[in-house]
Amino acid sequence: MNVLATLSSMIRTARDWKYTCELIDTSRLVLPERTPPKKGRVFTAEQVQKILEYAQGQYRVMFAIAAMAGLRVGQILALKTEDFDFERKLLFVLPKS
Repeated sequence: MNVLATLSSMIRTARDWKYTCELIDTSRLVLPERTPPKKGRVFTAEQVQKILEYAQGQYRVMFAIAAMAGLRVGQILALKTEDFDFERKLLFVLPKS
């Protein structure tokens, strides 16, 4: 519906600018049925615990950050030392620019 509203606005503007445009009869459009989103798969707490038991070195740190902060691999790899505030126990993740 958002796409249709945007398209309708574009066509209306084009008509106002004197471009030749056909009207769109939205009542004749057939939209696909809405299907419920698939539930994402996540590890259980026990599975995360097992992963952290077996992981070693930098991988253990990465997996722990992923599990506790919900970060993706790219976000974890982009972290710098200054992103960690160990005194206040904070991790700063800046949005992608």
